[in-house]
Amino acid sequence: MPDRRRPRRSRSSARRSAGLALVALAALGCGLVSSPRGAGAGVRAVAASLVASPTVGPPTSSVTVAAAGFGAAERVDVYFDSVATTAAGSFVASAGGGGTLKVVVRATARPKSHTWIARGRRTSRQARASFLVRASWPQVDYDATHSNFNPYENVLDVHTVSTLHRVWSVPPSYQCTPRLSAVANGLAYVGSCESPTMIFARDATTGVLRFSAPVSGQDWVSGPPTVANGRVYVVTEDVNTLSATDAVSGRPLWSVDLQTRPSSQSPIIAGGVVIASREAYDAVTGKFLWGVPYDDAPHGCAYGPAPSYDVSVAVSGTAVYFRCSDGSIETRDLKTGAIRSIRPSSTDGTPLVVVNGVMYYGSAGRLVARDATTGTLRWQTTVAAASQPAVAKGIAFASIAGGKVAAFDAVTGTLKWTTSVGAWASVPAVANGVVYVGAPSSLVALDAATGKLLRRAAGGGARATIVNGMVYAGVDAFAP
Repeated sequence: MPDRRRPRRSRSSARRSAGLALVALAALGCGLVSSPRGAGAGVRAVAASLVASPTVGPPTSSVTVAAAGFGAAERVDVYFDSVATTAAGSFVASAGGGGTLKVVVRATARPKSHTWIARGRRTSRQARASFLVRASWPQVDYDATHSNFNPYENVLDVHTVSTLHRVWSVPPSYQCTPRLSAVANGLAYVGSCESPTMIFARDATTGVLRFSAPVSGQDWVSGPPTVANGRVYVVTEDVNTLSATDAVSGRPLWSVDLQTRPSSQSPIIAGGVVIASREAYDAVTGKFLWGVPYDDAPHGCAYGPAPSYDVSVAVSGTAVYFRCSDGSIETRDLKTGAIRSIRPSSTDGTPLVVVNGVMYYGSAGRLVARDATTGTLRWQTTVAAASQPAVAKGIAFASIAGGKVAAFDAVTGTLKWTTSVGAWASVPAVANGVVYVGAPSSLVALDAATGKLLRRAAGGGARATIVNGMVYAGVDAFAP
């Protein structure tokens, strides 16, 4: 019967093999093993690795890449999508073959999956890490300043917007028309207008329903949802509650009863604080931070026997600006609620827009700009029925009487152009050199520099949200 045992090796041979193995392991740990071309018989090359953080973000995002498995003291170049392009940066690897580098996503990077590539100059080793370019429009009017300006849009421009058309729609409810506004996490969020109160999340590209989630209340959501910190925030007007729901799964997280009067406006998110009506809560935990009663005279927003529920709120830096129904403007500290100033006014107006230290609003046939800190008048221009403006790159855009859209120099108030779009026009929104407004049964796109009509697409008829090469207006979504 044949002997199936493995042949024995001499002790000296075993010692030699063990020694060679230790040398090989030491070389691996120090990053000294050459690339496969020079690896030799039986010695496997070190596998280089690359990790990016964060892995999702808009164009111009700052990203940290961490590399390992390169040669000791080797210069490592990091590229975006292709090694045939100019490197985004480089670093010298440590003795262990690792290192980190901060890089910036290109402003021209389109909304899709991209790749960071690290390549060693001496060993030619390469490692890759994925990065998803995706922007968001997280709350009504884009941000807490109400700028209505998305600075990250790079798909739709004065050329590509000419083919904009409706690609999907949300069926309106029988009581009212929901508004697509908040877009984040690849989802478009809308609140219900009927009982039971719900949040719906649809695929932002296809419109396919991803989840529906109940929230406190039996009637309607006050304004479009607000999305931040992995949460969707809504106010339900009938029971006066602020609720937070997981933005991906729809799982309820927390709900609080508002102590002040109900609000028909969306919550505002800034600096880890969510503001609903005249109350502030920790955006993650829902912990109460501060609140101000509506009848807190003489501390602003004292309305008398018939108070308005709709106090407009804007946040810039650490300052919260309340525009009250009597026209007064009250400023408070974001974290503490401590009052900073009250500026009386005898006229009501549109919600505030606070950009670059200036407050903009429409009021009594004027478009007004005031210093946000001192309240000093910067300029005002006489226009009929000026809407809440959108402010972008030194220009203030507003809809005015007669279905016109007008552009003003944001510093001087000088009129730059006007364009008629129909019987009426919604509050403007701006992205990548294009101004979007809702008009009767249509979405209108204008050249921001000249006011030239670029596109009139059927559908929409409401304020626009522009993000990732798509426009959402009313219950309709548009794409080129």
